[in-house]
Amino acid sequence: MYLKELFSTPVWANSLDSISDQDLLLIKTFCLEQTKTTESVHFSNHGGYHSPAYSVEQLADTPLSVILQPILDKCNECMIRLGSDKTLRLSSIWFHINGPGDYNDIHTHGGILSGSFYIAVPDNNSSIFFSRALDMTNHFYGSIGCKNITELTAPDFDFKPSPKAIVVFPSWLPHGVRPNQSNMERISISFNTELINE
Repeated sequence: MYLKELFSTPVWANSLDSISDQDLLLIKTFCLEQTKTTESVHFSNHGGYHSPAYSVEQLADTPLSVILQPILDKCNECMIRLGSDKTLRLSSIWFHINGPGDYNDIHTHGGILSGSFYIAVPDNNSSIFFSRALDMTNHFYGSIGCKNITELTAPDFDFKPSPKAIVVFPSWLPHGVRPNQSNMERISISFNTELINE
């Protein structure tokens, strides 16, 4: 029989190669310094450091300023790929530092498109994963005993990033972060977007 896969979920991945290694080092240093002066907040994180959310204006004079426009450009490219004529702006930006054993539970974001940009990534399985945990299709494929796990039937999908990688996805898509299995810190910048008022 002919198979037509309906209602697929877009997840985009790319690399911000315009960001220099020196920029990454400055961003990493900034994030680590912030942990000394600003208390971690707690949402999906188990261990590690989760910064407060910042606005673009708050980050204008920090090392993170160099990544804001490239991230926004990628998000608006995604909107074009979706066939939208709307334009996004960054509504909030924050960062995570996950040490050994730290991870993030499955959660969703508010906004239109969300994503992560990676500063420091241990060479292990500390990947971001996308899940159907909150979706009835997860129950369906599990209940019928699918033996051959494919992109169609998989309960979750892992994306293993590298430094300078960016991943963008719909804000409603459930996702989490696997435990850091190394002795190195995993540092990433997360963001949400919203539509610009017309």
